[in-house]
Amino acid sequence: MQAQAKSIGVSELTVPVTIIIVDKVPLLGTGKTDCVTATAMAREQAASPEREVG
Repeated sequence: MQAQAKSIGVSELTVPVTIIIVDKVPLLGTGKTDCVTATAMAREQAASPEREVG
């Protein structure tokens, strides 16, 4: 994805390096994304030896 984005002039900062697929996005009671839990999920996935790099 990075190479394709670069070839059409898109900044590397706008293209994710890794995409993690989750069953459900963690939400707060207000309906907003629970960033603390989402960050913890991402770190847990990154530390997993069976992770898939996308």
